[in-house]
This record gives sequence, C-alpha cells and structure tokens, in this order.
Amino acid sequence: MRRRALHLNVAPREPGDVVRRADVREGGLVEERLYQVFTHPRTGARIFLSNLRSSQNEGLLRTHNIRAVVNACVVYELCNLPAYRRLDGIEYLMLGIDDTPDSDLTRAICLSQGFIDRHLLNGHNVLVHCQAGQSRSVSLIIAYLILHHERFLAGAPQLGEGLLEEQNPLLQAALGIILRAKPDAGPNLGFLDQLNNLANGWREFLDARCRVEE
Repeated sequence: MRRRALHLNVAPREPGDVVRRADVREGGLVEERLYQVFTHPRTGARIFLSNLRSSQNEGLLRTHNIRAVVNACVVYELCNLPAYRRLDGIEYLMLGIDDTPDSDLTRAICLSQGFIDRHLLNGHNVLVHCQAGQSRSVSLIIAYLILHHERFLAGAPQLGEGLLEEQNPLLQAALGIILRAKPDAGPNLGFLDQLNNLANGWREFLDARCRVEE
C-alpha cells in the first residue's frame, strides 16, 4: 500500500483556542488541551479530541462540559498513570486498541459509533482520546463521521491529496475536518485502509460485522 505526501494549508488557531497547561515530559512538550473537531448539526453538541494526559485534566473536561469519554488506550499505557480517573457525571467507554497497522478496528467502531451518536443526540459533549490523540482516537471519530454524517462530509471541502492510492472522498473529507483542528492527526496506514473500506461500503460493513458485536 503506497502512501502519498499530504500537503495542507491549515487555518490558524482561533484566539480563544488556548493551551490550558503544558509540561515537559521526557524531553518533549505535552499539551493539556481538548481539540474541538465536530459540532452536531441538530443538537449543537460537540466532539473533542485529546491525548491521554489531557483526558485526566478535570478542569478541562468540566470547562468543555464533557459528558462522555471514549478511551482507546490499551492497559499498559494506562499503567503510566497513578490511576485512570473516571469523573462523576461522565459516562466512559473503554476500548483497548493497539496502534499497529494490523489491529482490527471492527469491534471498536461498532461499539463507539452508537455510544458517540447517542450522547450527541442527547446534547452531550463527547471526548475521544488515545495516548497521543493522533491515530486511534482520530480513526474512531472518522468512522463516526462516515457512518452518521455522510451528507455533511459530501459537502465538506477537501484538504490536500489522499493518503492512499484510491482514497474515498468521504474519508478524505473527514480527515480534513480533524486536521484543521489538530494538524498532527494521522491514523496509521492499516487504520486508513480499514476506514477507506468502511467509506466504500459502510452499509455492508455494518450488516456483516457490527451486528455480530451487539
């Protein structure tokens, strides 16, 4: 599978889009920040994206009125924390996904897409996170947009060239929406291939696979 270079013109951050706190850990800068990537057209509820560290910042979650959290981290990543905090008033969906190209996203997509949609339809803001907020969490948000907001994606502008040889425009539009908010987002190639298959035949995907997970 051949990967193309991605060239983007990313809009600057909004004035109010600030980093709440940044700490240096192991020689790198770790931002504690939630990225707003999607607003539900009917309810106005929003999807936010973040890394693991930011998901543990109670102030950030309360400030953005997060009512549901999708955690895509695997257990050994959570072991780096004293304890993974589950805050009162927030419903959590725990999904252990390895960020490797051969990991199967089927179960995670089937479980997360209904969870996210239920909360958004009820007007609840949702946070989706993994360890870095770049691959697994981004993949789950893309899958949700493909499955539930095809019409919205069809009218969204395309950003740059596709990452795959034959990339579905819905996948490209969904990824573009997230890249505008978080330019370092990037599912691994195996995830992109699965998401492309989802975009090319999502009804068949749901009928053949998600019902098995119910």
